[in-house]
Amino acid sequence: MIQRITTNCIRIAVVIIIPLLFITGCSQDADRTSFLLGTICRIQINGGDNSDLDAAFNCIRQIESRMSRNKETSEVRKIASGGDDGFKVSPGPCQVIKRALDFGHLSGGLFDVTIAPVVDLWGFGNNDVDPHLPSESALKQALPLVDYQQIQVQEDCRVVTGPGQRIDLGGIAKGYAADEAAKVLRKSGVKSALINLGGNLFVLGKKDNGKPWKFGIQDPLKPTGTMMGIIEIDSGALVTSGIYERFFEENGKKYHHIIDPNTGYPVKNNLAGVSITAPSGLDADALSTAVFMLGIDKGCELLAQFPNTGAIFITKNGEITTYGIASARFNLTNQDYRVVGRK
Repeated sequence: MIQRITTNCIRIAVVIIIPLLFITGCSQDADRTSFLLGTICRIQINGGDNSDLDAAFNCIRQIESRMSRNKETSEVRKIASGGDDGFKVSPGPCQVIKRALDFGHLSGGLFDVTIAPVVDLWGFGNNDVDPHLPSESALKQALPLVDYQQIQVQEDCRVVTGPGQRIDLGGIAKGYAADEAAKVLRKSGVKSALINLGGNLFVLGKKDNGKPWKFGIQDPLKPTGTMMGIIEIDSGALVTSGIYERFFEENGKKYHHIIDPNTGYPVKNNLAGVSITAPSGLDADALSTAVFMLGIDKGCELLAQFPNTGAIFITKNGEITTYGIASARFNLTNQDYRVVGRK
């Protein structure tokens, strides 16, 4: 669902519910939807009941309470006030922050969880502020705060930041939450489930009929709900990043939410969207952003370090390159696009 707000000089389009992928029908024993992690979350399970859904949603709710930087009481929010001694976080946030720093290194600094001050200037991620073009002076002042290498995580999970730095786990926390919810369901004996956290998907096992899951991939150049292809997966995560997820238009120019930490502006390349498949939701979440920013060639180099991981790259001129995905697993349904390479 897209919310459009029109003013004299700005037309804003912000995705509230991100229907990146259109789910084919399947039966379910229990199905529930809730607003968590700043988005609509839905879990469908086969071979379980409402108590299993209770446990899964409670798990996600606890992760949100600890990792959301929009909640004043969250541990991630409190890190900034820790001072020279830092702030001790729980094992979950500690694990996610450490992994986020790994992705910072693997991406050459493009995936940077200290991007929060710059993202705030743009108004992305804040429901109380309309996205807008920040001033160059404000960006110049905020950019020195963006440096993941200043973050230190001690053995006791005490997190130390540089002066003025703030951490934003928005590019990795949903994937972690999907992983943890899947663990809860698996532990309770659920063998088939679909976890949809605002478009971050995780499937537990095959469908109840024993067949793979099929998902339609959003056409990044068309209105929300327009499918350009279908991908088939047996289990694991499917996460997409693209220029159509969250954006606004100001003075006739479109600005998307994937910010380059080197410039403070939306990343500039020829990609319109990247879909990542991986055994881990956390990895798929972080990779979708990192790989989008790296582009096709360097993105594939990064993907090569993650076994059983695949990608579908969609360019602004309608070309598709796949990595690690068998041709039988991806079916192009929109002939305006063409597959130009497979890796």
